[in-house]
Amino acid sequence: MLSTIAKEHQQQQAIRKQALEKKKIKAVESTNKFSQFLVDRLNKEVTEAFINQKKIDAKIKQLNQNTTQFVKQSNQWISLLENFNTALKELGDVENWSKKIESDMRIINTTVNDILKEEN
Repeated sequence: MLSTIAKEHQQQQAIRKQALEKKKIKAVESTNKFSQFLVDRLNKEVTEAFINQKKIDAKIKQLNQNTTQFVKQSNQWISLLENFNTALKELGDVENWSKKIESDMRIINTTVNDILKEEN
């Protein structure tokens, strides 16, 4: 009787040990699955951040190129406007010069006419 009780106790311990081992295996598997899930989730977010950073870098590069092009165009416009302004000043100078010549010619004409009148 004592030996049967001892055997039953050993069998129950073996059953409990097996059940405990199964639970331990399930816990390890669950922990591994959870760890893998977290790693995958973090990797996904890191990958998205990396892709977004690449897109931002490309946009910055494009913006720099556009800015450089805009500066070149602005400088060309400034140069054209300066040339136009200079040409307008020259036209103004030519106009003043022609008015001065015209005035001088009128004076000469008047003087010549006066001389001719005095001679006659």
